[in-house]
Amino acid sequence: GLSPTLDQIERFSYHLPDLELHEILDIFMRTAEVNENYFLCQVALEKQIAVSRDISKYGLPLKDAYNFSLSPVEIRKSFTISILHHFAKSFAQDKPVTTAHLCHHLHWPLPHPYTPDQMAKLEEAHEVLDLYLWFSMRYPEHFPEPEGAKKLQEELEKVIGHSLAIRVRRNSSNKTIPNFEHRIQINRNNFDSIKRGGAKYKITPTGRIRDN
Repeated sequence: GLSPTLDQIERFSYHLPDLELHEILDIFMRTAEVNENYFLCQVALEKQIAVSRDISKYGLPLKDAYNFSLSPVEIRKSFTISILHHFAKSFAQDKPVTTAHLCHHLHWPLPHPYTPDQMAKLEEAHEVLDLYLWFSMRYPEHFPEPEGAKKLQEELEKVIGHSLAIRVRRNSSNKTIPNFEHRIQINRNNFDSIKRGGAKYKITPTGRIRDN
């Protein structure tokens, strides 16, 4: 599907100078017409509208608000959205976001997860670091420590990987393995008692007794 480019949004804004980005995007979505061979990517547009509306209070310039609206953030995840707010606020105040800021908001170092909820928090932290790296490629002066964010990601991946490995080993150890040796031993005992009675029988590979 198609989405509006920054150039198209700037043209809309020129004729609608009093509207904010989310309002312009909403008008664009409702009024734009495309060739029958194409269609508007409504899901992406709705996400852009939601994000730009959410951070509109920081008064970012149109171009920057547009870039923020394209950021890889899950609008349904409240923690990730709260980090996006922090990024937008710092950007509006012309303050760089460092890895020290990230560690503060992530409550670093993160503990090893023992429950699904704790694992989900680690996954959200990983998404936050991805978000930082995304912004660092577009605004290196405001997100100046991508290498530090990558190191945090590597540490986080080790914690997640270690926890998953423990869970796999624990699940494997809890599986019940049939005691075939015990079953065969019982059959052999039966076989011995029958043999002593004078009958001739043969024990099969599966542990069954049959006439010889």
